[in-house]
Amino acid sequence: MRIVIIGNGKMANDCLEIVLQSNIHKVVGILLEPNKNPSPAVFLESVARNNIPNVHVEGNINTSSYLDFLNELQPDWIFNINCYQYLKTALLQIPKKGVLNFHNGPLPKYGGVNISSWPIINGETSHGVTWHMVNAGIDTGDILSQSFFEISANTTAAQLMIQSIEKGISVFRENWESWLNGNIQPQPQLGERTYFSKKDLAPNLGRLDWHQSAEELHRLVLGLHLFPYPNDFAYAHLVFQGETYWVISSEFDNDENNAVPGTILERNSKYCKIKCGKGNLKLKMIAPAFGKPVKWDHWYMLLDQLSIQILD
Repeated sequence: MRIVIIGNGKMANDCLEIVLQSNIHKVVGILLEPNKNPSPAVFLESVARNNIPNVHVEGNINTSSYLDFLNELQPDWIFNINCYQYLKTALLQIPKKGVLNFHNGPLPKYGGVNISSWPIINGETSHGVTWHMVNAGIDTGDILSQSFFEISANTTAAQLMIQSIEKGISVFRENWESWLNGNIQPQPQLGERTYFSKKDLAPNLGRLDWHQSAEELHRLVLGLHLFPYPNDFAYAHLVFQGETYWVISSEFDNDENNAVPGTILERNSKYCKIKCGKGNLKLKMIAPAFGKPVKWDHWYMLLDQLSIQILD
């Protein structure tokens, strides 16, 4: 089989290396987006070592020049692994067998984007990854293989992303040749479908609303914690005296009292405890947007100067 890989990052790199170990199938081309690829050197090293023709995608992957490049390669399969572009029908029609894609969520329940954030925000206790065929829809193609795992307590979106990548590579290693030789047949997606687009914004745009429960706010902090990955979704934050502070880490408890939501209940060198609609949220680390974490003593001194005990 003649294979083209379109992709970015560690996952595409590792899957490429897995395929290169095969003596039956051949990688005849690679397309990558160097401006979005965190490790293009790894790709290029493999390309050079194995004499693989490749092209850097600087713009739209669906343009005639890239389509001509793919047509010349006459691929049987295209593997789409963390490419950040929508593959149009003209491209999907090029490979003889089809295009298969990795999705870092369980389909059809979590289709679309920001899928490392939404399950945590929504309070899911398990997650999954999906390898599926690509059709004209978005994340709607028949499923080849899925694998599920638990979301442990206090897992951040970044950690869930890493777990999904590792699980996706493992599933690929175990099954990719069975997909190609037909021993694993694609199956239609079953169950309720949910799709998250870039138009689906984080709750309250990421701003902490103290009238919500502390558990909900803690999930928001975890679900919007994407460091060290780029965050083009939203940051969990509070606004104090007109300045935005990102909430980097938190804890919560369900102790109840009669304080007004937003009241500062406790403050020390480790955390600042805030009353919420239900329970209390401990802010363990905050920082001005794009700044360094604040020193709590300095922040408390500012609160004292302004005689503030309740946050907006």
